Amino acid sequence: MKPTKISLALLSGVISLSAQAQSSNATSNGPLSMKVGSANFTLYGNVDYYLSYQESDSGRSFTTLEEGAFLRTRLGVRGDKELANGLTAKFTLEQGVKGLSGEQAQADRLFDRQAWVGLAGDFGEVRIGRQNTLIFAPTALYQDFTYRSLGSLANSFSFPARLDDDIAYISPRINGLKGEVHYSFADDDGVAATSGAGNATDDNEDLGIYQYGLDYENGPFRVGFAGLNADTPPSYKNQRDAYFYNAYANYDYGKGKIYVAHTQSNNRSAGGPNFPLFPLGGQNDVATRLKDYGITTLSADYNVTDRLRIGALYSTITDDTAGTDEADGYAVGAYWKAVKDTTVYLILAGIDNENGGSYQFDGSAPLRKRFAAADVTGQGLTSVNVGFVYNF
Repeated sequence: MKPTKISLALLSGVISLSAQAQSSNATSNGPLSMKVGSANFTLYGNVDYYLSYQESDSGRSFTTLEEGAFLRTRLGVRGDKELANGLTAKFTLEQGVKGLSGEQAQADRLFDRQAWVGLAGDFGEVRIGRQNTLIFAPTALYQDFTYRSLGSLANSFSFPARLDDDIAYISPRINGLKGEVHYSFADDDGVAATSGAGNATDDNEDLGIYQYGLDYENGPFRVGFAGLNADTPPSYKNQRDAYFYNAYANYDYGKGKIYVAHTQSNNRSAGGPNFPLFPLGGQNDVATRLKDYGITTLSADYNVTDRLRIGALYSTITDDTAGTDEADGYAVGAYWKAVKDTTVYLILAGIDNENGGSYQFDGSAPLRKRFAAADVTGQGLTSVNVGFVYNF
């Protein structure tokens, strides 16, 4: 059965089960949630559409209809069930959707965004399956006022969003401190745990991707660190392992937040709308693996009212290996909760690429239309974006 047919079958099953629950002794928690005995199920998702105008100093410009500036369009099902001795079983199945065409975000995956099961208790939580990386979530919420989405220069740099074959432990928060560790299995004799396609080799050696992080909250202050290291197959020409380290600090001053974030990585994609490969092979088994980059962002937002939030940021990407693959970026934006579950946004952004810099705008979903390399490398880019996101 094709993935799209399976998706429709699952969706039909959830709707049918919801109808049965509402006609039985089960209690309804709302139009998208239901409770059957001690089990809870929720169908959730969002749509995010926007108009984008982009202009390059080369003289080229275009206007396009896009999706996923703030949140990639998605459809998901999550649930939990109370077990004995204070334990709770949990699961999440989440599929990304190309909202303007109705296609799956990844044609070869049914649940490309998340597909995991877990067990939670006083000890914390253990999860197994395809999961978000620590670098992607929840740390994106602590990077800048855009939550590292459209307008954030840091979002234009490569980062791993989610990994297959992942085992995670998430600790409870104790005295403000919470920890998280992951290990993702990757067999380089087949398709590696990855955000995209794997790269097969013939040395038949086990590999792994390690993640670790700490997050500390104390009143208005939050500080944290997230790290990722990926083993490299012995057959790759470049033997340097991939790494990604991110540190952040936030201060809630009452009417908004101040954000400071810094990232160090050699995980620079070769360009284009694709996320990088993990372990770094294929497009990244090249000289760019020898480079180290630093990404620093200063940002703040302000809640004008309980429905209107504005913000601004300034970012730099430095090529720490005496190179010129660098850029500066800025953005200002506004997010207005127009009606329940719907936010209208306006984002003005710019990127100033140095002589060798080749960074473009990206949102939660890669842009469908992009500038050619000649209009990006060493060029300044500006963008005006207006759209809305509806959550259900």
